[in-house]
Amino acid sequence: MKIKRIIYLILIILQLLVIFNFSAENGSKSSGRSHKFINNIINVYKSVSKSKIDNKEIIKTIEYPIRKCAHFTIYFILGIFVILFFLTFDIKYRYLFSGLFVYICACLDEVHQLFVPGRSGKLLDTFVDLFGSCIAFLIIYLIRRKKTKNS
Repeated sequence: MKIKRIIYLILIILQLLVIFNFSAENGSKSSGRSHKFINNIINVYKSVSKSKIDNKEIIKTIEYPIRKCAHFTIYFILGIFVILFFLTFDIKYRYLFSGLFVYICACLDEVHQLFVPGRSGKLLDTFVDLFGSCIAFLIIYLIRRKKTKNS
């Protein structure tokens, strides 16, 4: 159990470093990354559908939801590592502690962004982050519940 705990802790630290790295990008670099990602999606769609849509117009339309999906996804991954780490302890309220840990990380991430040029910290993003991790917690909970029923 101790080796699992160490592995999960290392994965948590690595994921937090990934999050910190993304948050440390200035506004134009972060937007550029989003635009590049969306352009790739649009170009794949265009090649499959033979459509002649305007990339700039689509980017304006879907940039916001794509960025929120990125928040959700990166904290979903963190949520998996955090709950697996807390499950290595025999304590009550593991899911609550996991949620608090992730939410504190999300808040600190948004505060960090206040000091990055061209970025801003948004309370909404902390809730998107928490929601992503809560979905991870739910999936892990359901998998564990199913395993115990089948045992």
